[in-house]
Amino acid sequence: MNNLTVDKIDADIAGLMNGFRFDSRPIPSLFSLLRLSLFIPLLSAFFSLISILSIYLFYKGSDSSFGGYFSYLLSDGWIVVIPTVVIGLFFSFMTYNSLIMFMSVPKELRDKSVILGHLKKVACRTASAFLLLMLLTALLSGTYSRLAFAIPLLELVMFFAINLVVGSEINRLGAGMALEKISQLIKKI
Repeated sequence: MNNLTVDKIDADIAGLMNGFRFDSRPIPSLFSLLRLSLFIPLLSAFFSLISILSIYLFYKGSDSSFGGYFSYLLSDGWIVVIPTVVIGLFFSFMTYNSLIMFMSVPKELRDKSVILGHLKKVACRTASAFLLLMLLTALLSGTYSRLAFAIPLLELVMFFAINLVVGSEINRLGAGMALEKISQLIKKI
């Protein structure tokens, strides 16, 4: 993104604005929207289950069993899993709306657009960093059990961090006003 100029950004925005046609606008499928919006919450819930497994294996050692893990999950582990699922549902609901806007842009325009491509890369990098932190937390929670509570916290912080980073990138590129116009155009369609 170092070689972008105002002219390239303006041309990209003009291409996005001119690329919308009422007769060929895509309607994203419910399955693809749900699949994308539930990806991070499901992965976070999986990490919380791994953290409970890590804690269980650390304390039980050679006496561990699948039935024992399931019993531990229902007795003490739900304290970590339930907040992760609740925050994940909030995360999913909020990203669902953003994905509707993103997927309403025709695929050809999304692939050509420098701005949308950059914003997608920034969002993916930010999410990947938080998911890596969640994985490390899940694996290390066996040594310090309170680390398991960091997973729902990281999930909540990730939601705000992605929105903050993407918003600041939009402002840095100077495309905020134009993307707002595109957003209003999509809403009218």
